[in-house]
Amino acid sequence: MKYIQIISVLLLPLLFASCTRNKNKAQENQTSTEHIHNDVYTCPMHPQIKRDKPGDCPICGMALVKQGASTTVKTQDSVSLGTLLKPTNSYVISSIPVISPTYGSEQITIEALGTAAYNTQYNGTISAKISGRIEKLYMRYNFQDVMKGQKVMDIYSPELLTAQQNLLYVVRNDAANQSLIQASKERLRLLGLSQANINQLIRTGKTVFSAPLYSNYNGHIHEIEKNESNVVMPSNQGMQQFSIKEGMYINAGQVLFSVYNPNHLWALIQINPKQQKFVKKGTPVQIYSEVKPQRAITGFINFIEPIIREENKTITARVNFDNEHPHIPVGSQLKATLSINTPSTSWLPSDAVVFLGNSQIVLLKDRDGFKVQRVETGIKTSSKIEIIKGLSATDLVAQNGQYLMDSESFIKVKQ
Repeated sequence: MKYIQIISVLLLPLLFASCTRNKNKAQENQTSTEHIHNDVYTCPMHPQIKRDKPGDCPICGMALVKQGASTTVKTQDSVSLGTLLKPTNSYVISSIPVISPTYGSEQITIEALGTAAYNTQYNGTISAKISGRIEKLYMRYNFQDVMKGQKVMDIYSPELLTAQQNLLYVVRNDAANQSLIQASKERLRLLGLSQANINQLIRTGKTVFSAPLYSNYNGHIHEIEKNESNVVMPSNQGMQQFSIKEGMYINAGQVLFSVYNPNHLWALIQINPKQQKFVKKGTPVQIYSEVKPQRAITGFINFIEPIIREENKTITARVNFDNEHPHIPVGSQLKATLSINTPSTSWLPSDAVVFLGNSQIVLLKDRDGFKVQRVETGIKTSSKIEIIKGLSATDLVAQNGQYLMDSESFIKVKQ
């Protein structure tokens, strides 16, 4: 019994130490478990992103790192000191996804503005055939409708009266001289008399004192006036009376009126010079007018002017269209849509190119980071932009170049 008590006294400290070690180990395991569950992972570029497990940043795609973990040492080991000392306005250190230019053809839609104008192929002028005095004027206002064969005015002319008397004299006194009679008739036709008027003159022997002047075209009539350089041009005074009045004298060959046909128009489409290489003669076009936006007019490019218009720095493409049913007013604004397949060329996503006013840049992958690279761009689609110059097919650029820059003013481009 005494030995048992002695052994119990000796074993009691050992049991107490063992229990203490087991308790400390359990506390350590609990602390370790709590530490594992309380780990927070965040994005180095976007610290507001916090997750309870590893993954990728939903904004930039970078791998999330454990909050509080030291990543500086690893970064410094992988990036040289010379790289870290490069200016931030021309060099960026990042692990943002990269992309290379793609080569191929794209189906693009070009939208351009334009105006409706008269098709000059259907325009004409009305000139006086004889000299004389305007006896009767049948058209009095600009933009009046006139039909082919419609009488515009009657002209009293002593020259016409003399030519009629000459024909009657030859018919009465030298009827066998057919050559002279035919010459006299031709003279009257040139002065404006019709064959029916000439036949009536020979039959009745009664002369007429005025010759009618007819229109040879359909459309709107406009008075012709002279500018300071004595060049005849259509009057632009709108729906106003002619300055030509009854009783005024006119000369043979004088251009009096111009006629514009509103049923045949041109759509003058203004094409950006950068887009000209994609637009060819025969390219299909859909045209919408501001006065009838719900109705599309289909046509084709008929002609491309070989000059750039100074006032708007664009290339003008003409589209002929029939305006008999749409009745689009001349001068109204038009919107044209051209669907074309581009030639094979290099393309980048639009987000990869940063626009700096008159220049464009991309962030070119360079060892540990990205450097600024100037590029020359062309046509732009909804999601892609053409790269004309500045990159090769093997170059890698930041997929989102604007993301790497806080402000465009910080970017330095080498000239």
